[in-house]
Amino acid sequence: MILVEYLNNNMYNNTFRKTRNTLFVISLVTMSYLFFSCASREMDTEALVLNVEFNMSKNTPFRVSQMIDTVSFIQLDDSCLIGFIDELKVFDKNLFACDKHAGVIYCFSMEGKLIRKIDCKGRARNEYVSISNMDVSQTTGEIIILDAMTNRFVVFSKDGDYLRDIKCEDVVRDFTVMSNGDYLMYTPDYIENARRGLWLCDSLGRYKKHLVSISDDFKSGGIYPDYLIHIGRDSVGLMGGEDKDNIYLVHGDSVKTQYHIDYGFSIPSQLASDPLSDYEKHQGEVYTKYSYFENRKWLMFSSSNMESTITTIYDKINKKQYDISRQEDIINDKKLYGHMMYLNNELMICMMLPDSQDKEAIRRMMPNFKSNTNPILAIYTIK
Repeated sequence: MILVEYLNNNMYNNTFRKTRNTLFVISLVTMSYLFFSCASREMDTEALVLNVEFNMSKNTPFRVSQMIDTVSFIQLDDSCLIGFIDELKVFDKNLFACDKHAGVIYCFSMEGKLIRKIDCKGRARNEYVSISNMDVSQTTGEIIILDAMTNRFVVFSKDGDYLRDIKCEDVVRDFTVMSNGDYLMYTPDYIENARRGLWLCDSLGRYKKHLVSISDDFKSGGIYPDYLIHIGRDSVGLMGGEDKDNIYLVHGDSVKTQYHIDYGFSIPSQLASDPLSDYEKHQGEVYTKYSYFENRKWLMFSSSNMESTITTIYDKINKKQYDISRQEDIINDKKLYGHMMYLNNELMICMMLPDSQDKEAIRRMMPNFKSNTNPILAIYTIK
C-alpha cells in the first residue's frame, strides 16, 4: 500500500477507506503482512546498518521543510473519470497514471490536461486482460504493462501505439526497465519450481542473470507494491524481502547491498518457513516493510509489526536517520498532503482523493479550485 506513512496514522486522510477501493487497499495491507523475517542474516560488510525499533523515535523531529521546497496542486482533467491511481510515473514532463481496477493508463500534462489514455483490454496480441504492474522507460518513454493473466509484457509507444508483446514464463510481482532496455524482475513469493528473487532479462524477456536470491527455507510470501525504484537514470533500488532485510542498488548487471535494516529481533523459524501461518496470532513477533521510496538524497520506508507502524527517513547526504512513530516526530511545516505516489531527484508527488479532508486547506491555497471527482495531485519540488 503506497501511503505517505511518515505523516503517520493520525495525519493521513481517514476518508481514504471510504473509496470504492477500500477492500482492495485493505487486502494489500493484509497480504503484505505475509512477508516476515527469519533468523538467518546475510549482508555486505560495507552496507550501512539502519537500526529500527518499534515505538521508538530517533534524533530530533523531522521537518518536512528539510526535504520540500515548494508545493503546487494539479486538478486532473475531468473529461475522464479516474477511480483510483495505483501507480504514477513521470517522463518528459508528462504524468502516467495507472488505474489497475479499470485497466487504464492515463497520460496527463504537468498542468493536469488529459493527453491520451491506453485502454486496450482484451485477448488480442495488442491487448491485455489486466494491468498487474506498469513502468515507463526513462530512455524511450515506452509504456510497459505486465499482464500476469496472460504471462506477457505488452509494450506501447509514448504516444500510446502498440509496439510488441513479450512472453514471460515467470511469476513476477514487480519489474522495471533499465536504461539499456533490459528488464529487472522480482518476486519474493515461494512457488515451487518457480524463479524467485531478483533476476535480469534482456529486452526480449530472455533470462540473463540472477542478481538477488531468496533462501528456499524462507517461504513466507504475499503481495505489496513497489519493490523497485529508479534512482536516477541508470540505477535502480530494490527493497528486498524480510529474509535478509537488505536494500540493494542495481547498476547494469551488478548489484550491491547498500543498507541492512536491523529490527533487533527475530521470529521463530517455523513462522518464517511456513507460508500458511496465521500471523495475526503473532502480533509483535513478526514485521513487514513497505512504502519504499528512494532518490539520490533520501531513503524512506515504513515498517509494521502488526501492533504499531514506524517510518524511517534517512538523509543520505547528512547521514542522519529519523524514525517516526508518533505525531510529535514530524513537523509538517510545508503542509504535506495526501499519500505518496512518486519520488525522483526533483519531484515528489502525492495523491488526494475526492473526499479528502484537506480540500478546504487546498481551496484556500488554490484560488481556481473547483469540485472534481478525480484525484488531486500535490507536486512538491525537492530541495
